[in-house]
Amino acid sequence: MKKHRILFIVVFAVMGVMSFINNSGYAQVIDTNNRTSYILLLLSLVITLMGMSYSSRMKKRQLLLGFFAIAVFWGSPYMAGYGMDGFRFLTYFLCIYIVSKLCFDEVNLNNMGLIYGGLTGTLLAVCNFGTFLKGWNPNSLAIQAFQMLMIFCVGFNTDYEAISVKKGNGVARFRLVLFAALVLYAAYLMETLECRSASLILIIAAVFMIKNKWVTGLFKNKLALLIMVIMPLLVAIITISASKMPQMPAWNAWSMQHFKKTLFNGRDHIWETGLQWFYMSPLWGRGNINYGNWHNSAIACLASFGGVGYFIYVTVFNAVLYKSSFYLDDVFIRKGMIAFFAVNIQQSFENTICQSGLMILHPYIILGIILGRIMYIEHNKHLGEENV
Repeated sequence: MKKHRILFIVVFAVMGVMSFINNSGYAQVIDTNNRTSYILLLLSLVITLMGMSYSSRMKKRQLLLGFFAIAVFWGSPYMAGYGMDGFRFLTYFLCIYIVSKLCFDEVNLNNMGLIYGGLTGTLLAVCNFGTFLKGWNPNSLAIQAFQMLMIFCVGFNTDYEAISVKKGNGVARFRLVLFAALVLYAAYLMETLECRSASLILIIAAVFMIKNKWVTGLFKNKLALLIMVIMPLLVAIITISASKMPQMPAWNAWSMQHFKKTLFNGRDHIWETGLQWFYMSPLWGRGNINYGNWHNSAIACLASFGGVGYFIYVTVFNAVLYKSSFYLDDVFIRKGMIAFFAVNIQQSFENTICQSGLMILHPYIILGIILGRIMYIEHNKHLGEENV
């Protein structure tokens, strides 16, 4: 157990630091994106050789899905002349595998929260009060801080129920007040980095983290899970449709007067272009995953990998979350699902989850956390049955 605890800390620290460096100006200088892919391959090999798996063998449909994922995500960009872009994107999914094999007991989850809380605090402090990150894209840094904070929220024990039941529990009350203060301060700092969507969604997600039992009924609904997974696509379609309305010129004029930019800030045109690319190659896409900045994960996936790629992309996310819906009695499962949906919804307006130019791992790490906690629960349940 101690050996696994050390490995847990090392893996999370390495992934957090790699994601931070990949978002910096040093990434291209020292080729960290390709190195990240190789490190993920190495970690997956180490995890496999250590036999840290509580789950059964892969089913045939999972192997089939994996085969098509390799063919589309790696093969399509390679055949289109974009080299290893698809390979790097494919290694994102190794994060889910690597993290899911770790030991997700309460101690490790708290350690995870401390690691990512520390990384986020350092990032935001340096961005706002230091000069080391001067010249970096502030919006991109804010998005990364938001995603790291979601992982911090999963591991940080707010224990609202303990406060409600035991009103004399001063430690629990202090943790809740501290959590709220940290979230509000982080939201303020992210607002200064020009990322309003991340600040707003962070605050909303934090409320649901504290009152996480609210989401139990919603997360048990298959249709609701699917809608939340495809939310970026729905947002894009609704936005493009709204941009065609006759009232749009007046709304843009109002937005220019108050915010110095149009209502959708050009995203409606970007997303419409992405859909046009999808219509030109509806099955496999055009393979150029790192072209431009789509500002929407679904549009990026459809333009790059077509309908087949987007189907696989959605299927992987939905399968993890559907499996999670049977373990909603566990607070960490509920918080993990909230974290992923918060990140996914924020990706309706930005895109770090479906590209391989930056290799920011956090969204896939969250899915790994959810699966890892499920495997830990199943393993303990199996041991309990054997001891009966």
